[in-house]
Amino acid sequence: MPASRNAREASAERSWDVALLVAAAQAPRNRRPIEVAFVATAAIVAGLAAVVARSAPEVDDDVGRALDAVLGWAPYFWRIVYVLALALALVVVVDVLLRRRWILARDILVGLVVVVTTGVLLERVVTAKWSQAEAHVFSNWGFPELRLAAAAAIVAVAGPELVRPVRLLAAWLVALAALGGIVLGVGTMSQILGALAVGLGTGALVRFIFGSTAGMRAVERVRSALAGLGVTVDDLSISQRQRIGATEFVGHDPDGNPLKVRVLGRDAQDTQRLARRWRLLAYRDPPRSAPVGRLEQVEHEAVATLMAAQAGVRVPEVVTVGLTPEDDALVVVRQPDVEPLERSSPDQVGDDVLEDLWRQVDRLHTAGISHGRLNASNVLVADGKAMLVDLSAATLGAPATSLDMDAAELLVACTVLVGPGRALDRAVAVGWTDAIARALPYLQRAALTPHLRDLARAHEVDLKELRSAAAAATGTEEPEVVSLHRIRPKDV
Repeated sequence: MPASRNAREASAERSWDVALLVAAAQAPRNRRPIEVAFVATAAIVAGLAAVVARSAPEVDDDVGRALDAVLGWAPYFWRIVYVLALALALVVVVDVLLRRRWILARDILVGLVVVVTTGVLLERVVTAKWSQAEAHVFSNWGFPELRLAAAAAIVAVAGPELVRPVRLLAAWLVALAALGGIVLGVGTMSQILGALAVGLGTGALVRFIFGSTAGMRAVERVRSALAGLGVTVDDLSISQRQRIGATEFVGHDPDGNPLKVRVLGRDAQDTQRLARRWRLLAYRDPPRSAPVGRLEQVEHEAVATLMAAQAGVRVPEVVTVGLTPEDDALVVVRQPDVEPLERSSPDQVGDDVLEDLWRQVDRLHTAGISHGRLNASNVLVADGKAMLVDLSAATLGAPATSLDMDAAELLVACTVLVGPGRALDRAVAVGWTDAIARALPYLQRAALTPHLRDLARAHEVDLKELRSAAAAATGTEEPEVVSLHRIRPKDV
């Protein structure tokens, strides 16, 4: 049976050998925060276009006449471009199906459903009709221009997996088809702008929900960049564990030591900028965050890791930091490629590991360094000992509030891992009584990282009950929580 299926797949490849898609990669997908900004921008543009279509149709007419006067001398060219844009989108869908790229096919299908649903609802709002679709390629389908919106969505969703020439061709065809659509009267300016906004916004939404290979750096380019920095890695591969805003690789040096390479491109810079602005807007006295620049981020992580190691904390060994020829920043550390502590079951986590973890954090805090993301996803266990990893969000010379929030984060993470009883017992056993008492006001959702908030909710961790249990374990009265939100719903 497997041989028969492989034969059918090989036959399909031979019968359709036009290279539209890059080779199917085993690399995991990544979610980019910048997609949220794209979705928000597209929503604003679509809303404004709908207002123009409903309230100022004379503006559409003026723009259409102006473009027709300037570009209407080549109607056949614009018709060809418009048809080619729709045809290329259709060919991409066919190629995805023939090559059995089912995950990408799912993404495209979801995108098309979102486009049609959004388009029908906008049409109802603007014209009080559900649809104006006609069986003619150049007929006016109303607001937004659904054919162009669908083509734009297909290109946006499949774009990261299209070969570069096809990706560039598709982008140019969609842009020219938008211009030609106005010239030909297929749609007014607002209908075309609405179509592009709906299509491209849908593509960004799908990429954010399901992830995509956008921003993932090619292994060979990273290996070449490492060689330029004096680091030889022959077995470099993309890690199966990825984080938002960066691409992570694993491999071994010539001596067989495990290496981890973290590459930060434009996404990392956008992530830091968005995170910083959000915290400034949402929270009072937000914790200090890492620098925004890519090179500055990896330099910050390396310095924090080196200072932690100097203080006796068990952390990865920094190998190098630098820039690639494409101006991506990277940091290389010697770090075991093992599952994080977060993936362990309670019976796999011994009391000695928990106690060692609290001791490592004590050394980190004694050196005046807060981790910033001190949950079990950033803890490894190597040779039965806890290792703290990913100090990219660390704060040097950390204020007391940052250290207390670290302690609160770790206590909740250990509670998720082994339950509140063991978590508190082991922390108190190694001398964290006073530190946990100081952290009590920060045992609240606003003080936790988004990742840990989700885990606490999934494991039904009641933070109020944990706060009461921690107060009892430390022999202190339960304090009021610290107000961290700058704006709360009841303040509006």
